[in-house]
Amino acid sequence: MRVRARFCAVDDVCPTFAPLWQGYGLAHGSKRRHRPSTLALRAMMTILILFHTARYRHCKALYPEHVCRQRSAELPTLVS
Repeated sequence: MRVRARFCAVDDVCPTFAPLWQGYGLAHGSKRRHRPSTLALRAMMTILILFHTARYRHCKALYPEHVCRQRSAELPTLVS
């Protein structure tokens, strides 16, 4: 399955998954940080799926070697 097809499948699931995921966050006292991310949740999930299907040993190698070099056109909001 291509990255764009995975991204579309993840994008369909995100509206139902995101509220459930937010509810399982760890509470750190009375303050909770909600900083906006430059990388969308659907892009993060797509990268994680790519990590498991690409058979890299750790995400530290996958991101600069594969995602930033080969998938930057498909995922335009990547962080450095």
